[in-house]
Formats: sequence, C-alpha cells, structure tokens
Amino acid sequence: MKQGSHTTLHTARSVRIRSALVSAEIALSMALVTTACLMARSFLALTAVDPGFRPDHVLTFSVNLPGASYRDADRQRQFYGRAIDAVAALPGVQFAGLVSALPFSAAGGAGRALVSVEGEAPWGVEDAERHRVESLYASGNYFNALGIAVIDGRTFEPSEMTQQARVVIINQSMARRFFGRSSPLSRRLKTGLAESPSPWLTVVGVVRDSKRTALDDQVSPTFFRPYQASTGLRSAGFAIRSITDPESLTGAIRKALAALDREVAISDSQSMERRVSGSMASQRLRSIASALLALLAVAIVLAGLYGLLSYIVSQRITEFGLRIALGAQPADIFAMVLRQGLTLAFAGTVAGVALSIAASRFLGGLLFSIGATDPLTLFGAASGMFAITAAACAVPASKAHTDRPDARSQTGVGITNRRRIT
Repeated sequence: MKQGSHTTLHTARSVRIRSALVSAEIALSMALVTTACLMARSFLALTAVDPGFRPDHVLTFSVNLPGASYRDADRQRQFYGRAIDAVAALPGVQFAGLVSALPFSAAGGAGRALVSVEGEAPWGVEDAERHRVESLYASGNYFNALGIAVIDGRTFEPSEMTQQARVVIINQSMARRFFGRSSPLSRRLKTGLAESPSPWLTVVGVVRDSKRTALDDQVSPTFFRPYQASTGLRSAGFAIRSITDPESLTGAIRKALAALDREVAISDSQSMERRVSGSMASQRLRSIASALLALLAVAIVLAGLYGLLSYIVSQRITEFGLRIALGAQPADIFAMVLRQGLTLAFAGTVAGVALSIAASRFLGGLLFSIGATDPLTLFGAASGMFAITAAACAVPASKAHTDRPDARSQTGVGITNRRRIT
C-alpha cells in the first residue's frame, strides 16, 4: 500500500514538473513566433517601399580615374563627357547618366554643404543644421537613366553643362524645407552664408525624392549641380537605362571605355535592382533566422506536449478503462485529456504574449513600419500557437480511449463470478 502510494505521488510530481516545463516551452516559443512574424511583416513592408526611382533595366557601375593621368579637373570632365557619349551610342541603351555618388552604393555617399537662400533672414551657427543639405554632381540624363521624375521645371540643358553653369536642381525635401508651398523655380541659393563669395545658383527644376542608402532611411534635402561645375571628380557612378537585360551590356561598356583609355576600368558593375535588393540583405537574414528559430522552437514544443500527454495517458489507462466501464463515453475521455493539454497550451500562450511584450523594447530598432507590440501580430501569433498546440493535444487524446484495456468486459466478468459465488 505504501509502495503504491509512493509511486502515485512520484508520478503526480513528475507530471507537474513536465507540465511546468512544457508551459515554459510554449511561452518561449510564442515569443519566438511573435518575433518571426514581426520580422516577416517588417521585411514585407520594406520590400513595398518605393525608392523614388525605377530600378528596372538599369545598369550601374563606378569609374575611378587614375591619379597620374587625371589630376586636372578639365581632363576629368573631358573623359566623363566622352564616356557618356560612347556608352549612350551602344545598341540597346536608352539613357546614359553620371552622378558623383550612386544610390545604394558602398563607394561613398553624397557631399554635404551649408546653403543660403536669397532673400531669407541672416542665420548663424545655431541654424546650421537646418541649412545643411546633401550635394551631388550629375549629368542631364542621369534623372532619365535612373527614372527619377521631374516634379517641376526641367533637368539640365546641354548648354548648361559647362564649368561656368550657375543652375541647380533640388529634390522635394529641399523645396519643402526652404521654399514651403511657394514655387522654388527661378529662386537662387548659394553654398555657405549669404555673404560668402560662392556664386548664386538658380533653381531650374525639382525632382522627386529618392532613397540613397537604404529603403528605410529618411530622404535628405539634396541639390544637384552639373558635373562640369565640379572642381575635381576623380570617381563617379554611371547609370545606364536599357531596353534589354542591363547586365548584358557590361562587356560592351568595358570595351567602349577601354577604347577611350585603357587605364580606366569600371568597377562594382551590377543592376540597380541588385543594389536595392542587397540593401535589404540584413533584414532578409534576420527574417530567415528568426523564422528558422521559431520553427525549431515550435517543433520542440509539439514534441514536448505530445510526449507529456502520451505519458499522462499511459499512467491513467486503467482509470480510463474503469470510467468506460462505469458508463463514460469515449468522447468524454477524449475531452478530458484534450482539456488538460489545452489548459497547458493556453497558459503557455498567455505567458508567451506577456513575454513578447516585455521583450519588445529590444526589437524596436530592427523593425520597419510596424510596432514591436503590434496587436494584429500578437493576436495572429497567439492564435496560431494555440491552434498548433491544440492539434498536438488531439493525437494523444484520441488514443486515450482506443488504447485502453477492455475494462467493461473485465468488470463484467468479475460481477458475474461474484454472483455465481453468492
């Protein structure tokens, strides 16, 4: 009697410990599933971002001019002009453009400059951040090649592509910051303070805001000047829009530039679509890694929950047989075991939601366009987790009555023998 009582207590203690472990596993898995869902939704939102240009059918590459041969700015400008013409003449090329720093390129970013607008009130050091903008040099067809829409005005005309050009194109962010709702066309600005000796530049066009380094970055106020106005441009990026596969033009472009100067080689040649996709590599990796961890955690939970309920069923098989003998239906046994499993699943899921919310502060910087405690994601992850664990409970619950001993017949035989003895 003592031995049986000791065994029963040991079994009950073992079930409680296993139940606590399974609930903890469900909670941790719930947190991982929520993280995976947040990462997936964040990545999908990122892929839907409009970069502000059309990356399809665009080949990009960089050119670094040898210092020994191209120390002089005039020689640099002459080579770039001949290179643009040579590439634009290739079959399949629609537009060929140049810019001092390609978007989504690791070669370097845009320059920075302080600007003053003609007619504005004098400003000092305390206002420097508002007047700090990005500065780029570009050719007239750069905007056509990359597919950056002109919102107002125009791009550079061929006659303006000179060293003495005093024209500038600005993006929408710069137009909003310095000109508000009024038209910036024909307005003038210069680099530095209003009293600086730099020349006044006339705004001839406003182009659409476009991303430069990453899809989740804010667009900075930017202005463009003709590349011939640069005092030195040893390296530049080219954007080539084609009617065919852009990467198929690489060989022809290499030959065209080699014909101009064998010492000049192109580097970092790839389609703009690849550049944009590459900028999302870290987000893509985080999404895949979190999804794999979540799947592994769910698999462990399912195995643990299935094993626990199977163990409980095996320990109570005789009890189930007696219940059947006393009139219980198989559906009652199934519901009893399922209810026990669902109680664990519910407790673990609720704890997992709380754990996910508590851990949300570590995810804020990794997400885009979605909050770390997004209610829809939490509800979806919790519903999915509960549904999966419920399915895991159903299998051992269904075996609870199919694997029982035939207690009804055994009990019936015992009653018959007792009557005969009586």
